[in-house]
Amino acid sequence: MSEEEPGGEENFRNLFRTSEVVSFLIFAVLIAFFFMFLKQSGGRVSNKGSPTISVAYGKSEKEIGSLMTEIRNGGDMPPLEDDFVMDKSTDLASQDHNIVIKSEKTEQYLNLILLNLQKNFPDKWKARVIKFRVYDDRYVGKINNAFSLPAETVYVGITQILHVNDEAEMAALLSHEVSHIMLRHSAQLRKVIKNSTIFLQRAFIKKDFEKVVLIYFAVQKLLGTTESAVGIVPMEFETEADRMSQTIIRDSGYDDLALAVSLERIEKTYGGGIFTQIMLKRIRDLKNGSKKKPGLAHVGKAFIVSNKEDLNSVQANLQRFIDELALK
Repeated sequence: MSEEEPGGEENFRNLFRTSEVVSFLIFAVLIAFFFMFLKQSGGRVSNKGSPTISVAYGKSEKEIGSLMTEIRNGGDMPPLEDDFVMDKSTDLASQDHNIVIKSEKTEQYLNLILLNLQKNFPDKWKARVIKFRVYDDRYVGKINNAFSLPAETVYVGITQILHVNDEAEMAALLSHEVSHIMLRHSAQLRKVIKNSTIFLQRAFIKKDFEKVVLIYFAVQKLLGTTESAVGIVPMEFETEADRMSQTIIRDSGYDDLALAVSLERIEKTYGGGIFTQIMLKRIRDLKNGSKKKPGLAHVGKAFIVSNKEDLNSVQANLQRFIDELALK
């Protein structure tokens, strides 16, 4: 049966994943209604046939921590083949919603850097094919942006490429995004959504509304939906990707503070509020993870497989695209 035929295996997987997300959203709405009711009732909820219960805010950290562990670790990870199915479908959707630029020169440059990085990937990832797509990130509300899909595709924004000062900064950006793929963060996120949906279903069936609230806070912390959020990527995932990519670029011969330096410039230009707090934490962690010692010359290089002229040429081509687009 082909992938396009109704009832095919891919369609079944897509339907299953869609039902997971829809179920989670439905329960999220129910939680919102519950909080509205909780607020109106002064923080107390009465169950029919059961004594009044009071949700003890700030006194349930242990229970929340336990739930976080169960939701994060319970069950099996989604199969790797699902990552590729989702990558394909998400890639098609991303191309529909973004201005993707066909720039052979830019893609060749990115692949040249990737080949140098791949020598220091974990063994099972050294031969993995990674596809780069250059897109105009000025029209999606996130300049200086890049993002990875679940299995093999990385989108790199024009303004992000124009932002970097050297090959090391570009290598740090690419290794960070590929680290998300190697760490299977998309699969981990799907697992959290699935497990939290199951936990919520059980709590609602039992009318254990206090448990519902605790699950809500556990999921909120796991997904970083407050000050820890970086887009839709939990802060924990960003930290893991930063650590892995820093090791990769260091082992590849690059300046291991390249990403921190790049983030500092972005923060100074666009910082403010929660964005600044997140950036400063990432920068601080990267500096703490650097092998450089105060007072010593920088370890690692700014350019290895290219030179400043190569980077300038790539950036000039993209700048011409922006200028031509502005004239249309």
